[in-house]
Amino acid sequence: MKKKTAKNNFEKTGLVDAKIVAHQLIHEIEHMCDSIEISGSIRRSAEEVGDIDIVIIPKDIDNFLVEIKSIIDYDYGGTKKVFGIYKDRPINIFITNIDSFGACLYQTTGPVFYNIRKRTKVKAMGYKLNEYGLFCTTTGNKVAGDSENSIFDFFGWSRKDPQLRV
Repeated sequence: MKKKTAKNNFEKTGLVDAKIVAHQLIHEIEHMCDSIEISGSIRRSAEEVGDIDIVIIPKDIDNFLVEIKSIIDYDYGGTKKVFGIYKDRPINIFITNIDSFGACLYQTTGPVFYNIRKRTKVKAMGYKLNEYGLFCTTTGNKVAGDSENSIFDFFGWSRKDPQLRV
């Protein structure tokens, strides 16, 4: 039998069950976070969920990295991402800061092909979009990313709810 890890556990579960586990994890780690949001397929309200994605701004990154290992079955990670298992579900915790929180939430919400299309579109316009923000490629200056809306607003795009991103 294959060991359950964030890398090789691809069994999906229903949205309701995934939300329960996500909220249980949030309850255990929220005291260590200034901000915390569920992202990924749960945020998109997908019927089936593979892994549970959460975006956080930790109060103290060093303390968080120590404490999280006693809460989840830690697989691997560092100061930007932590991967592991919690209650038999693969967990991806994305660690960011207040200036990049929106960009990280946007990118980790997906879905992947939606993100690829948007990244391709902004690249053609002279910008780079990633989990750290929206940057002008000629100057390297960050122009948006503290909120999802800042990214949509910069381009004059109407905000698309996560459930409608396909």
